[in-house]
Amino acid sequence: MPPHEASESSQPSILCGIDFTSASDVALNAAVEETKRRGGILDLIHVWYPVEPIPVDMSGVGLPIYDSELPAELRGQLERIEVDLPPDQVRRHLEFGPAADQIVRKAEELHSVLLVVGTHSRGPIMRWFVGSVATDLLRMAPCPILVCRAPHPPESEHAEGHAKNEDG
Repeated sequence: MPPHEASESSQPSILCGIDFTSASDVALNAAVEETKRRGGILDLIHVWYPVEPIPVDMSGVGLPIYDSELPAELRGQLERIEVDLPPDQVRRHLEFGPAADQIVRKAEELHSVLLVVGTHSRGPIMRWFVGSVATDLLRMAPCPILVCRAPHPPESEHAEGHAKNEDG
């Protein structure tokens, strides 16, 4: 059976990528609405890909920093996400490895009928440096994919941030 067709004996899975940002908040809202509309199960997935410690703190650009206690913290964060669905309609998955590869593997395993992810709309330099999971998923996904854009900050916040950068 192709991965995008749910089996008759199981409820369809909608898989939603979670990275605990405003982009994944938007994706989660869309995934909840799709789950309500279609019925089935909402599967939340967070993928952690630890890198070896490096002498420079790169956390500000989205690179994960190795911390042996982090998996338990991530599991806790994933469990605390409030979802407007009955508990028996929501499953949570914490996976390890390259994000796009693990999300595709889980979508295939669950025979997901839809994959929902957020995008951060990073510029070309940041995309080159940290990559784009959403772009990779568009090429690799075994089922239809809905990519949700993170909300842009209000123009006044953008202007304030720009002014702060000019000041120092």
